[in-house]
Amino acid sequence: MPLERTRSDARRGPRAGVAAYFSTLGLAVEEAWRKVDYDDARFADVAYETMRAAPPAACLNPGDVIRWLASATVIPYQVATDEAFGQPPLTLFWNGQFQIEVLFWHTGTPAIHQHGFSGAFSVLGGSSVHCRYEFALRRKVNARFLLGAVELREVELLEPGALRRIGRAGDLIHSLFHLESPSVTVVVRTCADPEAGPEYAYYPPTVAVDPSRSDALRTKRLQVLDMLVATRSADLESTAATILSGADLQTAFLVLLRLGERGDGGLYRQLLAQAHERHGATIADFAAAIEEERRRRRIVALRHSVLDPAHRFFLALLLNVPERTAIDDLIRARFPDGDPAALAEQWIGELARSGALGIELDAAVGRLLHGCLRGAHSDEIVRQLRAEYGPEAIDGQAAEIREACSRIVSHPILGPLFHRDPAAAGDGRRRSRPARLG
Repeated sequence: MPLERTRSDARRGPRAGVAAYFSTLGLAVEEAWRKVDYDDARFADVAYETMRAAPPAACLNPGDVIRWLASATVIPYQVATDEAFGQPPLTLFWNGQFQIEVLFWHTGTPAIHQHGFSGAFSVLGGSSVHCRYEFALRRKVNARFLLGAVELREVELLEPGALRRIGRAGDLIHSLFHLESPSVTVVVRTCADPEAGPEYAYYPPTVAVDPSRSDALRTKRLQVLDMLVATRSADLESTAATILSGADLQTAFLVLLRLGERGDGGLYRQLLAQAHERHGATIADFAAAIEEERRRRRIVALRHSVLDPAHRFFLALLLNVPERTAIDDLIRARFPDGDPAALAEQWIGELARSGALGIELDAAVGRLLHGCLRGAHSDEIVRQLRAEYGPEAIDGQAAEIREACSRIVSHPILGPLFHRDPAAAGDGRRRSRPARLG
C-alpha cells in the first residue's frame, strides 16, 4: 500500500492529510502483519518498517493534527480519554488488534518503565532525551515485585523523525525527558500482548514494581497515608507504624516511598528502622531507591517552571546521567561549539537566579562552583585562593570554603556533575582539562 501518496494528500489541507496518513498507515501495518500471520513477536519490526517507509514527521506536523482535531466532526474510537499516558493522548487508528496514537507531552515525565505491548514510536515534534536501561534480576519476590540492579545503558537525543522499536517486556526499559513543550510522538502498538509481561516501573538502583497490580486493602491504606501526610495529621505516625508491623515487602516499600518523599524526615528514619527489624538488609536497598526517587522527583518538578529548552536539556542530563564524562559528551553533541563546563556553569547560574535550584549563588559561591565544575578538590581550591588573595585573607575561612565545596558537590540535583566513573574516563573518550580556577 503506497504510503507516499499521503504527502500529496497533506497539501490539500489538515483534514484530508491527517486522516489519510493515519488510515493508510494503519492499513499498511495490518497488511504487513497479516503477511507474517499476526505473529506478536514480529509486530515491533512490522511497525518499525512501516513507519520507516513513510516517517510521520515527513508527512505532517503537530499543528496539522491539532487543526484536524479542531475541525473534525467524527474521530476514531478513543482508547483513552484521560491523560494517563499522554497530555493528551489521541487515537488516530484502532482495529482491536493494534492502535496508532499521537501523544502530546508538555509537563509529564514518564517514570523508568517497560511496556505491556510492542510496536514502535517516532518523534513528530519537539525533542527528548531518551534513556535505555537494563535490569539484572537478583530476587523475584513475586510477579509484581522484583529486586535487582537497574543500570543505565544508553542516552541519546531524539529529534523529529527519530524512530525506535518498542520491544516486548524487558527488551525496552526506558524513560523520556521531553525538552520542548509540547513534544509529540506517534506510537504504533499492539492493543495487548499477553506475553509482554507486566508494565514494571523501575526505581534505581534496585527495585521494580508492577503498579497495575495492587489489592484493594493495600491501595486504600496507601491512599489514607497520602491523606494523613497532606493534612499533617497526628495519626500519621501510629497508622504508618501499624501498617508496617505486618507488611509484606512490596507494601513496606510503597509505604516507605510515600513517607520518604513527603513525610517528616525523623518519622521516615524511624519507620525505616522498624522495617529493617522485620525485613533485614533488603531495607537498605529500599532506602537507596527512595533517596534516588526523591532526587528525581525534585528535578521533574522543575519542569513546571523551567521552559527554556537548554535548561530542560540540562535538567534531563542531571536526572538521567549519573556521571560527568557522559554528561560532557552529551552537551558537546547538542552544543558542539560550547565548552561543557562553561555551559553547565552558565545554566546553573541562570537556574539559581530563577530560584529553581534553591541555591543562593553569590560571587563567592560562584567562584567555588567554577572550581568544582573543573574537577578541583576543595584543598586545591583553598591553595589557589591563598595564592591569589594571600594566606591572611583565606586561612581563617578555609574550613568554611571546604564546607561550601562539600555542599556544592553533594547537592541532590547537581551531584552527577561531580562524579566521574573511572571506567568511562579510561575508555578513550575525551578527558577534561586539568582543574583550574579563573
